[in-house]
Amino acid sequence: MLYDQFFAILDSLLRPVMDKNIIIYGCQGGDFIRWFCERYYQKKVKAIVDRWELSPGITILHLWSFYYIYDQNDIIINTTSKQIEEEFNDTGEDWSKTGYQSDQIINLWSLIYKKNQLNESDGRKWEISYYDWLEYKYGVDILITIKRKFVKGMHAHGYFPTEFRVFLEGISDHEFSKEDSILDIGCGKGSGIMALLACGFQTVGAVEYTENIYQTLISNLRKMNIEYIEHMMDSDNQMVREKVNCYLGDASCLKKQLDDYNWFFLFNPFSWEVVQSVLANICNSLKEKPRKAYIFYAEPIGHKLIMDTKMFQIKKKLCSDFSCVSYYSYLYESI
Repeated sequence: MLYDQFFAILDSLLRPVMDKNIIIYGCQGGDFIRWFCERYYQKKVKAIVDRWELSPGITILHLWSFYYIYDQNDIIINTTSKQIEEEFNDTGEDWSKTGYQSDQIINLWSLIYKKNQLNESDGRKWEISYYDWLEYKYGVDILITIKRKFVKGMHAHGYFPTEFRVFLEGISDHEFSKEDSILDIGCGKGSGIMALLACGFQTVGAVEYTENIYQTLISNLRKMNIEYIEHMMDSDNQMVREKVNCYLGDASCLKKQLDDYNWFFLFNPFSWEVVQSVLANICNSLKEKPRKAYIFYAEPIGHKLIMDTKMFQIKKKLCSDFSCVSYYSYLYESI
């Protein structure tokens, strides 16, 4: 699995220092590392430090805090492409007076990314996250958003990648079997697919309405050597196990195909009207082919519609506050 590769890289660099006081330098990529330490090592970080960034939700200390938070058991994990010492001295201060030695700094960004291999002509700023690493490693297009006004169809909401950590926090604790399959409704460029595979799904469906976004999805799958098959929307062909099953077109036109899935994922992909139609099709599928089913819904604008079916109940609520993006995600299960 691709996430296993990314995890192995971080784990090899971070696990050996988990007996130290962890200080993270860099607010953006550092937020992912803070989460990584807490999730996999149950390790609370001592502080997050940044020269420029502030956050209303968590305390971000300024560079000068290194003068007074020093402890000989500290390890500073630098998640930026900058050298901390140079940044510190650039403010007119003297890093040598902080007490920190060079062996107390892990330049994590530099260990993961090689500057001479990065294509910086498009203005991208690489952070330490799973999606960033996928773009760097495989040359895929996942993180660039597309505003609603640039996609066709009055009901389409554009493209914004669902935060990877939402999936792991929301559904990765479920015990998946080979029989579990999930349909990503409004899949965009495939960020959700990458996360769902990391959670344990072996079979994923992906439906996207906007053709140029769909073609980016197919290109991404090819670059990452992920097996996929493309289906015609008007075909009754069954999904193929242990592959990504791709559909181009209106999600509300999928009807018989829904019988192949027992999980459904949405991240506010389209209007209330389309949600209503898609949900009706899911409910009809469950009536025709009874089975335990789940809906994982990020930014669930259609919550009332789901409750009104009387066929689902809330199993879990997740409030996501990652990298300055906050929204609720609900996990529903069939009654």
